[in-house]
Amino acid sequence: MKKALIGVAAAIMFAVPASANLLDTFHIQYNYFDNNGQFVGQFTVYCNGFEVMDGSYTSNFTVSYGNCNAQ
Repeated sequence: MKKALIGVAAAIMFAVPASANLLDTFHIQYNYFDNNGQFVGQFTVYCNGFEVMDGSYTSNFTVSYGNCNAQ
């Protein structure tokens, strides 16, 4: 299951529109799952303030905090 989620996350990263190529490292990222634990969406706030939502919001999620380099 963990490998499948990593694969889905990688696929989503490559699916970001070309207009979003200037995205920086992420600051915060939510991964949303259905009641069966299947990945259904991801919301990311990048260090440059750009926000991307792909999929659906649910009440079942995990959150990751990235490392923004404040230069």
